[in-house]
Amino acid sequence: MRLDRALQAAAERLSAAAVDQPRVEAEVLLADLLNADRVQLRAFPERELGADLLQEFLTRVDRRKAHEPTAHILGYRDFHRHRFLASPAALIPRPETELIVDYVLDQQSSFRALQSGDRVLDLCCGSGCIGITILTELDAREIPVELVLTELSREALALARKNLVRVAGRASHRGRLYHGDLEQALPESESEAGFALIVCNPPYIGRDEAVNLAPEVRDHEPELALFHHDPPGLYAKIFDAAVRLLMPNQGTLIVELGPRFAADIAERAQVVFEDCDLRQDYAGLDRFLVLKNPRLQL
Repeated sequence: MRLDRALQAAAERLSAAAVDQPRVEAEVLLADLLNADRVQLRAFPERELGADLLQEFLTRVDRRKAHEPTAHILGYRDFHRHRFLASPAALIPRPETELIVDYVLDQQSSFRALQSGDRVLDLCCGSGCIGITILTELDAREIPVELVLTELSREALALARKNLVRVAGRASHRGRLYHGDLEQALPESESEAGFALIVCNPPYIGRDEAVNLAPEVRDHEPELALFHHDPPGLYAKIFDAAVRLLMPNQGTLIVELGPRFAADIAERAQVVFEDCDLRQDYAGLDRFLVLKNPRLQL
Protein backbone atom coordinates (compact mmCIF):
# COMPACT_ATOMS: atom_id res chain seq x y z
CA MET A 1 0.00 0.00 0.00
CA ARG A 2 1.21 3.53 -0.79
CA LEU A 3 2.24 5.71 2.14
CA ASP A 4 -0.39 8.35 1.46
CA ARG A 5 -3.17 5.77 1.34
CA ALA A 6 -1.96 4.05 4.49
CA LEU A 7 -1.86 7.38 6.28
CA GLN A 8 -5.31 8.32 5.08
CA ALA A 9 -6.77 5.00 6.23
CA ALA A 10 -5.06 5.36 9.61
CA ALA A 11 -6.25 8.93 10.07
CA GLU A 12 -9.82 7.84 9.35
CA ARG A 13 -9.59 5.10 11.99
CA LEU A 14 -8.22 7.51 14.57
CA SER A 15 -10.77 10.18 13.73
CA ALA A 16 -13.60 7.67 14.20
CA ALA A 17 -12.23 6.99 17.70
CA ALA A 18 -12.18 10.75 18.51
CA VAL A 19 -8.39 10.88 18.73
CA ASP A 20 -7.15 14.47 18.52
CA GLN A 21 -5.20 15.46 15.39
CA PRO A 22 -5.63 12.05 13.72
CA ARG A 23 -3.49 12.81 10.65
CA VAL A 24 -0.62 14.10 12.78
CA GLU A 25 -0.84 11.07 15.07
CA ALA A 26 -0.78 8.71 12.08
CA GLU A 27 2.25 10.48 10.63
CA VAL A 28 4.13 10.34 13.96
CA LEU A 29 3.50 6.60 14.32
CA LEU A 30 4.57 5.82 10.76
CA ALA A 31 7.57 8.15 10.72
CA ASP A 32 8.99 6.47 13.81
CA LEU A 33 8.40 3.03 12.32
CA LEU A 34 10.30 4.00 9.16
CA ASN A 35 13.02 5.89 11.04
CA ALA A 36 12.05 8.96 9.05
CA ASP A 37 10.40 12.28 9.77
CA ARG A 38 6.99 13.59 8.80
CA VAL A 39 8.40 15.80 6.05
CA GLN A 40 9.89 12.75 4.34
CA LEU A 41 6.51 11.00 4.45
CA ARG A 42 4.92 13.91 2.64
CA ALA A 43 7.76 14.15 0.14
CA PHE A 44 7.39 10.54 -1.02
CA PRO A 45 3.68 9.71 -0.83
CA GLU A 46 3.98 7.11 -3.58
CA ARG A 47 6.44 4.96 -1.63
CA GLU A 48 5.13 1.47 -1.10
CA LEU A 49 4.71 0.12 2.39
CA GLY A 50 5.44 -3.62 2.53
CA ALA A 51 3.03 -6.09 4.09
CA ASP A 52 5.02 -6.54 7.30
CA LEU A 53 5.50 -2.82 7.89
CA LEU A 54 1.87 -2.14 7.05
CA GLN A 55 0.74 -4.69 9.61
CA GLU A 56 3.01 -3.23 12.27
CA PHE A 57 1.77 0.26 11.45
CA LEU A 58 -1.87 -0.78 11.70
CA THR A 59 -1.14 -2.47 15.03
CA ARG A 60 0.22 0.83 16.31
CA VAL A 61 -2.82 2.63 14.97
CA ASP A 62 -5.15 0.21 16.75
CA ARG A 63 -3.30 0.82 20.02
CA ARG A 64 -3.65 4.57 19.52
CA LYS A 65 -7.30 4.09 18.55
CA ALA A 66 -7.78 2.54 22.01
CA HIS A 67 -6.37 5.80 23.43
CA GLU A 68 -3.03 4.37 24.49
CA PRO A 69 -0.64 7.34 24.65
CA THR A 70 1.65 7.80 21.66
CA ALA A 71 4.65 8.01 24.01
CA HIS A 72 3.89 4.52 25.35
CA ILE A 73 3.55 3.11 21.82
CA LEU A 74 6.85 4.66 20.72
CA GLY A 75 8.56 4.08 24.06
CA TYR A 76 9.86 7.63 24.35
CA ARG A 77 8.92 11.31 24.56
CA ASP A 78 11.10 14.24 23.52
CA PHE A 79 11.59 16.83 26.26
CA HIS A 80 13.64 19.99 25.88
CA ARG A 81 15.65 18.58 22.95
CA HIS A 82 16.34 15.32 24.76
CA ARG A 83 14.70 11.94 24.19
CA PHE A 84 13.44 10.31 27.40
CA LEU A 85 12.25 6.75 27.72
CA ALA A 86 8.53 6.64 28.47
CA SER A 87 6.43 3.86 29.95
CA PRO A 88 3.33 3.38 32.13
CA ALA A 89 5.67 3.49 35.15
CA ALA A 90 5.91 7.28 35.16
CA LEU A 91 4.15 10.42 34.03
CA ILE A 92 4.81 11.26 30.38
CA PRO A 93 6.90 14.48 30.19
CA ARG A 94 4.74 17.49 29.22
CA PRO A 95 5.66 20.60 27.21
CA GLU A 96 4.55 22.87 30.06
CA THR A 97 7.04 21.19 32.40
CA GLU A 98 9.82 22.37 30.08
CA LEU A 99 9.08 25.87 31.36
CA ILE A 100 10.70 24.94 34.68
CA VAL A 101 13.91 23.99 32.88
CA ASP A 102 13.73 27.16 30.78
CA TYR A 103 13.40 29.27 33.92
CA VAL A 104 16.41 27.62 35.57
CA LEU A 105 18.59 28.06 32.50
CA ASP A 106 17.47 31.66 32.03
CA GLN A 107 18.55 32.39 35.60
CA GLN A 108 22.12 31.49 34.72
CA SER A 109 22.61 35.12 33.71
CA SER A 110 21.48 36.40 37.11
CA PHE A 111 22.96 36.50 40.58
CA ARG A 112 20.93 33.36 41.33
CA ALA A 113 22.96 31.37 38.81
CA LEU A 114 23.93 27.84 39.73
CA GLN A 115 27.64 27.33 40.22
CA SER A 116 29.94 24.38 39.64
CA GLY A 117 29.52 21.93 42.48
CA ASP A 118 26.03 23.15 43.47
CA ARG A 119 23.51 20.46 44.36
CA VAL A 120 20.11 20.08 42.69
CA LEU A 121 17.30 17.97 44.12
CA ASP A 122 14.44 16.58 42.00
CA LEU A 123 11.65 15.44 44.34
CA CYS A 124 8.94 13.16 42.91
CA CYS A 125 11.22 12.81 39.90
CA GLY A 126 9.12 10.36 37.86
CA SER A 127 10.96 9.82 34.57
CA GLY A 128 13.64 12.23 35.81
CA CYS A 129 13.05 14.65 32.95
CA ILE A 130 13.36 17.89 34.95
CA GLY A 131 16.46 17.17 36.98
CA ILE A 132 18.28 15.19 34.30
CA THR A 133 17.71 17.91 31.71
CA ILE A 134 19.04 20.58 34.08
CA LEU A 135 22.09 18.43 34.82
CA THR A 136 22.73 17.79 31.12
CA GLU A 137 22.18 21.35 29.93
CA LEU A 138 24.42 22.82 32.63
CA ASP A 139 27.10 20.25 31.88
CA ALA A 140 27.05 21.43 28.25
CA ARG A 141 27.76 24.93 29.61
CA GLU A 142 30.66 23.53 31.65
CA ILE A 143 28.79 23.98 34.93
CA PRO A 144 29.05 20.57 36.60
CA VAL A 145 26.34 20.33 39.27
CA GLU A 146 25.39 17.37 41.44
CA LEU A 147 21.90 15.90 40.99
CA VAL A 148 19.85 13.95 43.51
CA LEU A 149 16.55 12.37 42.49
CA THR A 150 13.91 10.85 44.76
CA GLU A 151 10.78 8.92 43.85
CA LEU A 152 8.16 6.92 45.75
CA SER A 153 7.51 4.48 42.89
CA ARG A 154 10.25 1.90 42.42
CA GLU A 155 9.16 1.38 38.82
CA ALA A 156 9.43 5.09 38.03
CA LEU A 157 12.80 5.29 39.78
CA ALA A 158 14.10 2.44 37.61
CA LEU A 159 12.96 4.37 34.53
CA ALA A 160 14.67 7.53 35.80
CA ARG A 161 17.88 5.56 36.31
CA LYS A 162 17.82 4.46 32.67
CA ASN A 163 17.12 8.01 31.53
CA LEU A 164 19.98 9.37 33.60
CA VAL A 165 22.46 7.20 31.72
CA ARG A 166 20.73 7.65 28.36
CA VAL A 167 20.34 11.43 28.44
CA ALA A 168 23.07 12.76 30.75
CA GLY A 169 25.85 10.63 29.28
CA ARG A 170 29.19 11.73 30.70
CA ALA A 171 27.43 13.71 33.45
CA SER A 172 25.41 10.71 34.70
CA HIS A 173 28.03 9.86 37.32
CA ARG A 174 27.00 13.05 39.13
CA GLY A 175 23.45 11.81 39.57
CA ARG A 176 22.20 9.78 42.53
CA LEU A 177 18.76 8.22 42.94
CA TYR A 178 16.90 7.30 46.13
CA HIS A 179 13.61 5.52 46.72
CA GLY A 180 11.16 7.00 49.20
CA ASP A 181 8.67 9.74 50.00
CA LEU A 182 9.98 13.30 49.61
CA GLU A 183 12.88 14.10 51.97
CA GLN A 184 12.46 10.79 53.80
CA ALA A 185 14.15 9.12 50.85
CA LEU A 186 17.38 10.99 51.50
CA PRO A 187 20.21 9.59 53.60
CA GLU A 188 21.51 11.93 56.27
CA SER A 189 24.63 12.72 54.26
CA GLU A 190 22.48 14.14 51.43
CA SER A 191 19.94 16.06 53.50
CA GLU A 192 22.50 17.86 55.65
CA ALA A 193 24.62 19.25 52.81
CA GLY A 194 21.99 21.68 51.47
CA PHE A 195 20.65 22.20 47.96
CA ALA A 196 20.95 25.28 45.78
CA LEU A 197 17.86 24.26 43.82
CA ILE A 198 14.91 21.96 44.46
CA VAL A 199 12.46 21.12 41.67
CA CYS A 200 9.29 19.13 42.18
CA ASN A 201 6.35 18.03 40.04
CA PRO A 202 4.14 16.21 42.56
CA PRO A 203 0.69 14.69 42.00
CA TYR A 204 -1.60 17.71 41.98
CA ILE A 205 -4.93 16.44 40.64
CA GLY A 206 -7.79 15.75 43.02
CA ARG A 207 -9.34 12.30 42.63
CA ASP A 208 -12.70 13.91 41.93
CA GLU A 209 -11.21 15.36 38.74
CA ALA A 210 -10.47 11.96 37.18
CA VAL A 211 -13.72 11.95 35.23
CA ASN A 212 -12.62 15.11 33.40
CA LEU A 213 -9.29 13.72 32.22
CA ALA A 214 -8.62 12.39 28.74
CA PRO A 215 -8.61 8.57 28.60
CA GLU A 216 -4.95 8.68 27.53
CA VAL A 217 -4.18 10.15 30.95
CA ARG A 218 -6.84 8.63 33.19
CA ASP A 219 -6.53 5.05 31.94
CA HIS A 220 -2.85 4.78 31.07
CA GLU A 221 -0.71 6.95 33.33
CA PRO A 222 0.14 5.99 36.93
CA GLU A 223 -2.37 7.09 39.57
CA LEU A 224 0.46 7.70 42.04
CA ALA A 225 1.89 10.39 39.75
CA LEU A 226 -1.46 12.00 38.97
CA PHE A 227 -3.71 12.03 42.02
CA HIS A 228 -3.55 13.06 45.64
CA HIS A 229 -6.35 13.19 48.19
CA ASP A 230 -5.18 16.62 49.41
CA PRO A 231 -2.93 18.45 46.92
CA PRO A 232 -2.64 21.69 48.95
CA GLY A 233 -1.66 19.67 52.02
CA LEU A 234 0.99 17.82 50.01
CA TYR A 235 2.50 21.12 48.87
CA ALA A 236 2.61 22.32 52.47
CA LYS A 237 4.75 19.27 53.28
CA ILE A 238 7.00 20.03 50.32
CA PHE A 239 7.43 23.64 51.48
CA ASP A 240 8.39 22.52 54.99
CA ALA A 241 10.87 20.00 53.60
CA ALA A 242 12.40 22.61 51.31
CA VAL A 243 13.04 24.98 54.21
CA ARG A 244 15.11 22.26 55.85
CA LEU A 245 16.89 21.17 52.67
CA LEU A 246 17.71 24.42 50.86
CA MET A 247 20.99 26.22 51.34
CA PRO A 248 20.43 29.15 53.74
CA ASN A 249 19.74 32.52 52.11
CA GLN A 250 20.33 31.39 48.53
CA GLY A 251 18.31 28.29 47.66
CA THR A 252 15.32 28.19 45.30
CA LEU A 253 12.32 25.86 45.21
CA ILE A 254 10.33 25.46 41.99
CA VAL A 255 7.11 23.41 42.01
CA GLU A 256 4.73 22.61 39.20
CA LEU A 257 1.03 22.81 40.06
CA GLY A 258 -2.42 22.72 38.52
CA PRO A 259 -4.67 25.75 38.10
CA ARG A 260 -7.45 24.37 40.34
CA PHE A 261 -5.44 24.64 43.56
CA ALA A 262 -2.92 27.29 42.43
CA ALA A 263 -4.34 30.16 44.51
CA ASP A 264 -4.59 28.03 47.66
CA ILE A 265 -1.07 26.65 47.24
CA ALA A 266 0.39 30.10 46.50
CA GLU A 267 -1.27 31.45 49.65
CA ARG A 268 0.30 28.69 51.72
CA ALA A 269 3.66 29.34 50.08
CA GLN A 270 3.58 33.01 51.07
CA VAL A 271 3.44 31.96 54.72
CA VAL A 272 6.71 30.06 54.32
CA PHE A 273 8.65 32.06 51.71
CA GLU A 274 9.24 35.79 51.37
CA ASP A 275 9.54 35.64 47.58
CA CYS A 276 6.70 33.86 45.74
CA ASP A 277 6.39 34.09 41.96
CA LEU A 278 3.40 32.32 40.38
CA ARG A 279 4.04 31.75 36.67
CA GLN A 280 1.83 30.68 33.81
CA ASP A 281 2.10 28.11 31.01
CA TYR A 282 1.61 28.49 27.27
CA ALA A 283 -2.17 28.56 27.71
CA GLY A 284 -2.00 31.31 30.33
CA LEU A 285 -2.87 28.92 33.17
CA ASP A 286 -1.11 29.06 36.55
CA ARG A 287 1.51 26.33 36.26
CA PHE A 288 4.52 26.73 38.55
CA LEU A 289 5.74 28.56 41.62
CA VAL A 290 9.24 29.94 42.14
CA LEU A 291 9.94 30.28 45.87
CA LYS A 292 12.95 31.92 47.57
CA ASN A 293 14.00 33.21 50.97
CA PRO A 294 12.25 31.07 53.58
CA ARG A 295 10.81 33.16 56.42
CA LEU A 296 11.88 30.64 59.05
CA GLN A 297 14.77 28.21 59.00
CA LEU A 298 13.41 25.00 60.54
